Amino acid sequence: MTFIIYLIPNEFNSQILKLIALISILYILFPFLKTNVKWVLYYFFCIDNYWWDKRVQRPRILIYISYFGIFYLSFAELKYGEKDVLGMITNFLFFLYLSFGVLLLGNFIWKSDFETSLLREIKVFISDEISLKLYSKNEIEDFIKDNIENIHSSSIDDFRDFLSGNPISNKIKWIGTSGKNVVTYTGLFYLTHTLVNEGKELFTKKQRRKFLEFICEKFEKYENDLSIAIKYENLNSAYSSFNLKKYSK
Repeated sequence: MTFIIYLIPNEFNSQILKLIALISILYILFPFLKTNVKWVLYYFFCIDNYWWDKRVQRPRILIYISYFGIFYLSFAELKYGEKDVLGMITNFLFFLYLSFGVLLLGNFIWKSDFETSLLREIKVFISDEISLKLYSKNEIEDFIKDNIENIHSSSIDDFRDFLSGNPISNKIKWIGTSGKNVVTYTGLFYLTHTLVNEGKELFTKKQRRKFLEFICEKFEKYENDLSIAIKYENLNSAYSSFNLKKYSK
């Protein structure tokens, strides 16, 4: 695009470059302003901001700050339309960076794919702490419906909070059985793998331990009207023989 502009008479190409840059920047900023101005208005007028998920929106804000920080430091002294070799290269890099911003910030990070792929990978890179994938209200209710026989009725609200990423008041009572009225961990492994690792079977060694500790922290075994703590050593033994691919609900 930059090189095409240079075919335009010199007295016009600088203005055209600036116009293209302005339109690109506005395009990048539009979804950000649309979302966060709405949040500010809702905040000051005391309207429920439940739709503004900090687990997604804060990373988006950081990405915007990083992008425009680099943008300013790299191109603050840019002179549009310079026809020497260095000027042409600088202008080309400038519009390449703008194009990257249009694709990433103007489009991709506002799609659900960002939440389920790139955002997750970034979080794993930063920390090996176990966290849930983000789910919509309908997806949460589907999980509850699918596991209604595995979760004790007194734990349904805690399970809903757990799926929503909110703190839970009590450990979730797991009552899933093998069909012989004996509470087993197979269904629990399947559920938590799906929620945490999107069905991927393998964890790194450190993540594997974190995953098992995560289960021990959030769930407890409920059998014969008794709550029984899930111990790491017992879970570790059960996990070693668990094969997600062979298990089906």
